[in-house]
Order: sequence, then C-alpha cells, then structure tokens
Amino acid sequence: MTSVTVTSNADGIRIRIAAAGDDLGREIDSAMGRAAQEVAREGKRLAPKAFSTLTNAIIASRIGPGSWMARAGTQYARYVEEGTRRGGWPPRQTLTDWVRVKRIVPHTPGMSDERLVAVIRRSIAAKGTPAQPFMAPALEGRVDRIRQLIEDAVTAALGRLT
Repeated sequence: MTSVTVTSNADGIRIRIAAAGDDLGREIDSAMGRAAQEVAREGKRLAPKAFSTLTNAIIASRIGPGSWMARAGTQYARYVEEGTRRGGWPPRQTLTDWVRVKRIVPHTPGMSDERLVAVIRRSIAAKGTPAQPFMAPALEGRVDRIRQLIEDAVTAALGRLT
C-alpha cells in the first residue's frame, strides 16, 4: 500500500495574513495621508486670497487609523466655500481689514472707512455673498489620484505576502 501525506502550513498562512493586515493598514493610512496632503495643497492653491489667513489655515490632519481630513480651519471658510444667504453679519474688523488690503475707497466723497464698512456689512447681511468653492474642487480634482494611491498601497502590501 502506498501512503499519501498531506500537510498544511495553515498556522504560517494565518500569521502572514495577520501581518499583511497590519501592513495593509499602515500602507492605506500612509496613502490616505498623502492624499489629504495633496487635497490640502490644491485647496491652498484654489482658495481666494484677500489675506493669507484662509490659505494658511488649510491643513491635512489624521483623525484615526486610515482616516485623514483636509480642512480649512477658519471660522469663515465655510462661508467662502458655500457663499451666504441673507441674514448674516460679517465681523466688522474682518471687513475693515479686507477694505484696507483691497484698497477699496468709497464712491461717495467724504465717506469714512468706518461708514464704508457699515454699508458693506449691511449689503452682505441683505444679499449674502457668492460661493467661491476651493476645497470641493480640490477634492474633485484629486479623486483619480486618491484611488491610485490606495490601489498602490494595497498592491504593495499584498506584494509582500509572497
């Protein structure tokens, strides 16, 4: 009688799969970090630039394993991105600084800068401001790149299984 012996390396395979899971997680986390940095960089490029405050507030940050965020960390970033409807009063000092930087002068002779700021504030409260999207287009323009980064991460991690 001939005998056949069948053996398994199941324990070794389980160990490698577990190790690949950790490796895959690290690769994806790294890819997502790079993607968030690229979206933040594009957001900075696209952001309207009256001051550098908005641009400098755009950052990428890790919020958990495999989870990153690119965001503009100012109070008013959302209003720039989405615009405003009627009803909101912008901060007086922000508008005062904006008028100075943009060198806006009143059309009415003798109107003070303070009065000009008050008129602009009232107009914004009544009419709102138009949207000037910068973060949404930054993400939309990077979707294919993000997919490629994740694919490359998975391929690299799985390639080390052999």
